[in-house]
Amino acid sequence: MRQRLSIKIANLSIVILLVLAIFAAIDFHFEIVLNVSCDTIYVDDSGGADYTSIQDGVNAAKNGDTVYVYSGNYWENVVIKKSINLVGQNRDTTIIYGYLLDHVIYIDADWVNIKGLTIIEGDYGIYIYSSLNIQITNNIIKDSCYGIHLYASSNIDITDNIITGSQGPIDFDSSSWNNIIANDLSNSGLIWLLKGSNNFFKDNIITKGGFELEYTSHNIITNNKISNGYTAGIEFCGPSNYNNVTNNEITGCNWEGIFLAGIDNIIEGNIISNNEYGIWALHLSQNKIINNRIENNRKDGVLSTKSRDIYTNCSISNSNWEDFHLEDGSYIKTINTIFNKTRTKFKDSASKLIVQWYLHLNIVDYLGNPVSYAQVKIEDNLNGSYDQTFITDSNGQIRWLTITEYIEQDTDGNNIGEKTYHTPHKIVAWNDTLVGYAQPFIDESKTIDIVLHKGTLLDLETSWNLISLPRPQSDPNLKTVFQSIENQYDAVQWYNITDTNDPWKHHHISKPSYLNDLNDINHTMGLWVHVTDPGGTTLVVMGDELTSNQDISLYPGWNLVGFPSKTNKTRVVALDTLNFGSDVDAIWTYNASTQKWVKLDEATDYFEIGKGYWIHSRVTKVWNIPL
Repeated sequence: MRQRLSIKIANLSIVILLVLAIFAAIDFHFEIVLNVSCDTIYVDDSGGADYTSIQDGVNAAKNGDTVYVYSGNYWENVVIKKSINLVGQNRDTTIIYGYLLDHVIYIDADWVNIKGLTIIEGDYGIYIYSSLNIQITNNIIKDSCYGIHLYASSNIDITDNIITGSQGPIDFDSSSWNNIIANDLSNSGLIWLLKGSNNFFKDNIITKGGFELEYTSHNIITNNKISNGYTAGIEFCGPSNYNNVTNNEITGCNWEGIFLAGIDNIIEGNIISNNEYGIWALHLSQNKIINNRIENNRKDGVLSTKSRDIYTNCSISNSNWEDFHLEDGSYIKTINTIFNKTRTKFKDSASKLIVQWYLHLNIVDYLGNPVSYAQVKIEDNLNGSYDQTFITDSNGQIRWLTITEYIEQDTDGNNIGEKTYHTPHKIVAWNDTLVGYAQPFIDESKTIDIVLHKGTLLDLETSWNLISLPRPQSDPNLKTVFQSIENQYDAVQWYNITDTNDPWKHHHISKPSYLNDLNDINHTMGLWVHVTDPGGTTLVVMGDELTSNQDISLYPGWNLVGFPSKTNKTRVVALDTLNFGSDVDAIWTYNASTQKWVKLDEATDYFEIGKGYWIHSRVTKVWNIPL
């Protein structure tokens, strides 16, 4: 029944000397293992084999041997301290009954494989102590206080096992690396990692249990089905970092679907439903929660305590309490995450919820052609505009911009968050000759198309700006001309020197139309525009370029006029048809950024397109402005 193959290496020293003689310059180190055994030892509880006891078979085996156990009932606790294979004839009928307060199988050796056994009772079903390269596959482990315990062990592969009825966890108490665990667990059990790292859990079916990670990192928990856990489905007990929890189904747990503490954990692609809480994150955790469905949980979908997590591409729905509940200074960001925006609660004023979406842009010209390398500026209420100017690619596109819709915070202490909206109110795009804009309200991820036409951009500051239109308008209606800054200004004024009774003409958005006496404007006027946007804004002035010199009639006194020209010009050039001193004797404009008046009193001072000017004329005369 016993077959043994002994491998011997003869005259090894001679071979080494020959090699060294040929490669004298190279330092070789050889580690030789002699007498590697590949025997099979057979165990049968009914006799007729090498041994009736598994332990006797293990004791007789040498490194590399296989102990093959026939179907039967074996009442013993097995200790393995050598590199062997322990294989059962049939997983369902090869049964080891251990004794409580002891380990059914205790492993203290490297390169041990356990396969095809049912392991019942015992303090631990399998206890692996300070070992390397262990494989546990296709076993049933049940009714132990702990299903599997790993202590200070590495490169452990636990695959296709059923662990059921355990009163305690699979216990990974290990400071080791590169453990590989791929299980098939059912009915009851808790997988417990303590101080371990680089473990891989896959395809588990766990009921009345789950995973517990304590001071552990770099583990992967994937494709598991966890249900009806006594506590949490997956519990990070003590900070655990750099773990991946992906594509699991976690349902019906008495506590949380996931109890999360630690940093840089990735929680991705999970279904978390019908638990007490969906996710409870705490202890300043900073993790990425990606593409999860968190639904139908009995209390909060997400309860955050001092956490800093980011929820991306998630959906949170049908929470019995709140979709988001933030407390103790939590700072949560959502990106492209759908939830009920009325189902949020704040325990303190220091907690914040930042809601963001993805923005995609397509920039084309008025003929429908993509505009490559166009510049794009995004304006919102957060600082007036984003800090950078974006550039379209060769297809006229910009993808995956992250846009803030609002920041929610309980500012008045009533546990209800107040929203401060920052969603872009305008997106401006332009190249050397074309401009365009859009005014979206982004409350979901969107693709925005912007068509560019001939036009000019004017940057306006908060408060009063003195401007003129650099292009003639086919439609002089004031609201049409200023539609690109709708809701960002509240008043426009012009001084009509020819109306001696009521020279100031006004348009205020709060007034009914019949009370406004400034409704049509043109490019010869100087206009005061009051901008309410706290970050300023950009006025997009559409229209064809000027093709000829423009005339403005000046009258004695102060005239509020524009500068309709194609380029900036010095005072001397601009006033070519006027005599400074005798025709006009003072010219002023206003710098909105410095909030100071600027007097044009030198020949080097420039008239600038887009600015408005107060010109004091001594005579009635036509000012012909050079193109």
